[in-house]
Amino acid sequence: MFTIYATGKLVGPFFIVLQEITGDKFSLQVQQELFTAPNLPETASSFGKMKKEYSTVWLEQIYFSNVGDRTALVMD
Repeated sequence: MFTIYATGKLVGPFFIVLQEITGDKFSLQVQQELFTAPNLPETASSFGKMKKEYSTVWLEQIYFSNVGDRTALVMD
């Protein structure tokens, strides 16, 4: 998931949910081979889709920490 200002500028890091058969944690092998970047926090889910818990993490850790107090959030 990523955030874009109305001007088209990207805001903060991207947030990626990857599919992992074992559930909400990456296996040791995947952790060792997974590319990591400081602007690309990743997490795992058994279906590879955004769950309610991940939406909360994105809002708290990425969105609110990178935008001002007077914003409007439009999600599509």
